[in-house]
Amino acid sequence: MRSAKVMDLPVTKAIIAVNVAVFIMTEFVSRQGSTSVNQANLGLNPFFIQDGQWWRLITAGFLHFGVIHIAFNMLILYRLGETFENTLGPWRYSGLYLVCLLGGGAGSLLLDPINSLSGGASGAVFGLAGAAVVALRQRGVSFNNTQWGPLLVVNLILTFAIKDISKGAHLGGLIFGVVAGAILMHPRRRGRSLAQDLLVLGSMIGLALVLAFVIADSRVTGLAAMIL
Repeated sequence: MRSAKVMDLPVTKAIIAVNVAVFIMTEFVSRQGSTSVNQANLGLNPFFIQDGQWWRLITAGFLHFGVIHIAFNMLILYRLGETFENTLGPWRYSGLYLVCLLGGGAGSLLLDPINSLSGGASGAVFGLAGAAVVALRQRGVSFNNTQWGPLLVVNLILTFAIKDISKGAHLGGLIFGVVAGAILMHPRRRGRSLAQDLLVLGSMIGLALVLAFVIADSRVTGLAAMIL
């Protein structure tokens, strides 16, 4: 006899709930024209980070522009939660998500137009998908045989083919996710404690934050030098 246990996925559902709540707030509250006041207050831009508004690196990861944008990201996020959350546990999974989110933010600051306002969970989603591919590859599953490998390729093509998609966020999240996934989910990780894994993730979070501030300062300073 076989029994099935429904996965609760509390962290994934909480992340989705926050994204939906932020979407409702930004779409239907304080809207003025194409960009609402709340979107402007949460979105990511080098000028804001250079000014010390570090929290935008996090809030931008929960900001979406349009129903299709949030629906697509949340659907894939839920599927990735099914892949990761019960396997890693809530703390490792949350840490991995934050690494990917902040890596996407750093990438956005580096590659997106300096006058743009970016937002979305896609950087974190790309990172989780990259981590899934790496974890499966470490266990002998070929890239083409993973459900995430081909999906990553298709979405990378769309990233560069469609205007107004944050190339930096997708690439930054993917790079950080691949590195974090390779370390966190290596087959030999079973001997590591939760504290050791959180130290690794914390180090990568710190790296992403430092990179974000350095990149933002460099881009704003470079623009000021060009103007002068």
